Amino acid sequence: MKANLSTIDYKERVIKLKQRLGMVLLEDIVARVLTVSLRRRVSLREAAKELFANLKQYDFLKPPVRVLTLGVCRHFALIDRVLELHDFKATSLYQRNLARVVVFEVLLQARKQKWSRLKKAATRAGLSMTLVKEISKIDPSEIVKGLSGDRRLSVLYSVPEWLLKEFKTAEIPQLERFLNRIQQDPQLWIRVSTHLIRKGELIERLKRNRVEVVEDEHLFDVLKVLSFRGSLSKLSEFREGLFAVQDKASALVSHVAGGVKRFKVVDITGGPGLKATHMVQLGSLRAMILEISPRRAGEARELIRRLRMDEKVDIIACDSTRPSLSLSKFDVIIVDPPCSNLGRLCSNPELKLILRRSDIVSMSKLQEALLERAVKDAKEGAVIVYSVCTITLSETSHVLKRVLGKLDRVSLTEAEPLIGVPDRDVPGTQRLYPHIHETQGFYIAKLVRD
Repeated sequence: MKANLSTIDYKERVIKLKQRLGMVLLEDIVARVLTVSLRRRVSLREAAKELFANLKQYDFLKPPVRVLTLGVCRHFALIDRVLELHDFKATSLYQRNLARVVVFEVLLQARKQKWSRLKKAATRAGLSMTLVKEISKIDPSEIVKGLSGDRRLSVLYSVPEWLLKEFKTAEIPQLERFLNRIQQDPQLWIRVSTHLIRKGELIERLKRNRVEVVEDEHLFDVLKVLSFRGSLSKLSEFREGLFAVQDKASALVSHVAGGVKRFKVVDITGGPGLKATHMVQLGSLRAMILEISPRRAGEARELIRRLRMDEKVDIIACDSTRPSLSLSKFDVIIVDPPCSNLGRLCSNPELKLILRRSDIVSMSKLQEALLERAVKDAKEGAVIVYSVCTITLSETSHVLKRVLGKLDRVSLTEAEPLIGVPDRDVPGTQRLYPHIHETQGFYIAKLVRD
């Protein structure tokens, strides 16, 4: 079954580029982005941004490059299986990635191929056109014949076997549905800036811009995006701060904090500032963001400015694991620590290739340190919300159980509203999944300092 990953017609642009600058291979740029991402273990977006900074004349190729890099990462093991069955041996990571791109295009992408361009890419990758055309006739479902158990699932859904075991340990409901869903684009959600505009008015304005949305059945300030053309960030409504792009699971965190009007809030790993600004939008008196990364702090400043919250949200650059700032004056503490981001596999399939089991171990230690620090510093009656955009037990309920086991004068309370699946490991907490809730994979727990 071929993957219809692109609706972008870039053929005319490529032809014009050839006329102006000489031949350029789209596949070459894609392979270079993949190589930077995998070699340096950075996101596809970061790798592409770095590459295009030196290739500004090729900016118009960004959309197809994005489509192809996502496609290769979503199906890398299936592609590698095809190459393995045909005795392909790469001499470099770049050559392997170029071969992966060619195989993806002819085997899994649902569009007519331009063989003259593919011939050049195939030659550079060390593939004959006879072999490429033979591969194009393969039924993808035939590739996993003869495989069974975890090996079959690993190849079919392009998930490393160690990671597949993590998913099985986490007892993800309907595992194969989950594995299939993370090979597709994520559902897009936006948060209405209810302090600036009525929801109905924003819906009408978006409709006039050909952005179709529907109200969410659970959260009053969240809209599900059904269709749009172009980029949401280029809309005047976005520039005016009338909405923020935020996943529904992420928006749920502030609602779980609940009943915080006139309260003071701190997000000790504030990142781009979505949760802190949401808390202010819901009525919190003030919010503070602690962030160690200059880049993420800069993103938070831009969001605060765009949402017109400069007077209510502050940013402090610091390491939240060190007690340089007391958290005892805050009524709500949000702990949304760095994690493996496995809940974002729809958006970041490259994680399947660059993550290691040791990363999850080190992340869980950092998460435990941050949550423990928040609980220890919290004043009596303070609410602590622990949320992570991942699925593994070692980064979610296991962290929570260790902290609860070490510290006294803290109790678990129901993480409501309950939208996700109640967690069996720690009752009262909840999990969300892309194949069930159309959100990122997420874990949310709520504690109260006694």
